Amino acid sequence: MIYTSYKSLYDIKESRFNLIYKKVFNEIKVKNPEFSLYIVGKEKIRKINKKFRNKDSYTDVIAIEYKDPFYIGDIYICPDEVLKNSLIFGVKFSEEIERVFIHGLLHLLGYNHINPLNKSEKMYIIQENILSKL
Repeated sequence: MIYTSYKSLYDIKESRFNLIYKKVFNEIKVKNPEFSLYIVGKEKIRKINKKFRNKDSYTDVIAIEYKDPFYIGDIYICPDEVLKNSLIFGVKFSEEIERVFIHGLLHLLGYNHINPLNKSEKMYIIQENILSKL
């Protein structure tokens, strides 16, 4: 599920991510669709951000949703940015990386920040609710 050797720099445990995605899918009540998770460096996340979001900047997570019922998309997480944010927000790195992973999964499941029904607020409530149950 996790792609890249970059994960070893931050002691990222695949078993923990497996537990989290199963929890998210159970909470949202979807059958386990396929997706990929890539742990990438700052320059890679910046290139992906520019290509898919037309933003030439670093970010902690990008989710690229596919319109396929069996393969819902790709999530890219930059642990360098996650670490920076964890220091800013005063939370542990492990908590913040779990938060952005949940956030990415919710994007793949159709939640976004521009929905006119204020699904963004609902997205954050679901995200924090799942995180609190881990």
